[in-house]
Amino acid sequence: MPPRFDRETRKRMLNAFRKHSPPHYIGGRDPIIALEWLQEMEHIFLVIKCDVETKLLYVVYMLQGDAVDWWSNVRHPLECQGYAITWPLFERHFLQKYFPDEAREKKKSEFEDLWQGGMTVDEYLSKCNSLTKYSCYGRVPLTLEDKAFRFKKGLNDMIAEKLAGHCTRDFMELIKQCKNIQEYYRTRGKEAAGKSFSGRTTPWKGKGKCLQAQQNTKFKKTPFVKNGSGMPGAGKIPTSAKCGKMHTSVCRLGQNVCFSCGQAGHYSR
Repeated sequence: MPPRFDRETRKRMLNAFRKHSPPHYIGGRDPIIALEWLQEMEHIFLVIKCDVETKLLYVVYMLQGDAVDWWSNVRHPLECQGYAITWPLFERHFLQKYFPDEAREKKKSEFEDLWQGGMTVDEYLSKCNSLTKYSCYGRVPLTLEDKAFRFKKGLNDMIAEKLAGHCTRDFMELIKQCKNIQEYYRTRGKEAAGKSFSGRTTPWKGKGKCLQAQQNTKFKKTPFVKNGSGMPGAGKIPTSAKCGKMHTSVCRLGQNVCFSCGQAGHYSR
């Protein structure tokens, strides 16, 4: 065991520990919450440069509820048997209780079966790192080559096809290549969408103009001609007694129908 600190040093370390607002742990059945709590405590210990003896004191101090009862039932028999109560001993028993091998194997299986699917490269990378943390905690960590192999194994088909000719084992280089391919597809998708859009609108405009021309021809009205306009037969157009205008068709003034075709439901001025 390392030598104990003097009173002032212990007080300063305790103040530094409290300054980081360490979380309490009350126990429970969720292994992820238990592991994240332990990792948060270790993160604080790393920042304040805490020794292993003080780690044990602080971590036990943050236990509450069922977790306090659990540790008491573990510690007393061990002390009676002559075991030294150390930080590694606490950590081992804590993981056995709250993050057992079954939970670890479950996360390991999720990691082995992980597939990118519709996730972006960053989202896929974040998921890989999370599952690696859970499946390898307290075990031999994966090498960068192993991580690169597993990452490449779960890529979706679009990116995997582009990487078929690349055999890099550098994990960071692999991530960079995947992001470049993703950006390529994203740019290509925008260009393809633009071409498809322009290809749709061009024939549509022509068809619309043609249809409009046909409609204009079909419903084109004969221009009104006054007597004496110089056109042949202009003087023979009679004047209607109803409207006082000259036309050869039946006068439909006041009938609430179309003046051109005589049908109801629409009109022609």
